[in-house]
Amino acid sequence: MTLHRRLLLFGAVIPAGLIALALFLIGLVLDHLLLESVDRGLTLQAASESVSLFDRPGQDAHLHFGDSALVADLQRLHHQGALYGPDGARLLAYPAETFAPERLTAADVARAPALQTRVLAAGERVRELSLAIDSPRGEPHALWLAVSLASNDAALAAYARAAALIGAAVTLLMLLLQVAHARGLVHRVQQLHVHMQRLQDGDFSTLPPADPGTDVVASLRDAIADATEKLRTASELQHRLVADAAHELRTP
Repeated sequence: MTLHRRLLLFGAVIPAGLIALALFLIGLVLDHLLLESVDRGLTLQAASESVSLFDRPGQDAHLHFGDSALVADLQRLHHQGALYGPDGARLLAYPAETFAPERLTAADVARAPALQTRVLAAGERVRELSLAIDSPRGEPHALWLAVSLASNDAALAAYARAAALIGAAVTLLMLLLQVAHARGLVHRVQQLHVHMQRLQDGDFSTLPPADPGTDVVASLRDAIADATEKLRTASELQHRLVADAAHELRTP
């Protein structure tokens, strides 16, 4: 692999891949945190409903969705709920047009809140909570709550677009900077390589081109220039010695 390609690989391509991986992992963490927030809200709502399902006179079962002062927010976020009787039949539902299961028995769910994600036929994701609850008369009921994950998906989609744009911009900037840096560094090293080839051929007449840098390559150029001067001096002394010896041999 050439020096130019090596610099591009380790200076731009690999960092760009690591940035993409980091952005992807951040997206997974964001998805987890958003889902955790939804689960926390559903669990709190289930806790509230479970202690007040039978608090009306006569202990008639009822849901509190429609009685909430935040009903507009519940509708906007597509909160839904349903209550099922001991036989699994759906007793109550909010709103009337719901995607809640037609039947759900207490035996089908646990006493602790169970959460799962379901994809509707339209492609919308919803988060569901199910819970078994006993009435004051000891009759087993099942509570079902759900909320749309459309807002979560919209936030993740916005993050994905922003991450893609930022990642592409940063990658392009790194690539341009690294290309310019690689070209300059390769040119400086190539000049030293050409000079070393001349030295190998016995040409000590010129010094390596001046290097404006202050890094190790510039220090290497100065060291090579100093060595070239010494080699040229030594070569000139050798030629002079040989010339003098030849002259003495011709004129004893």
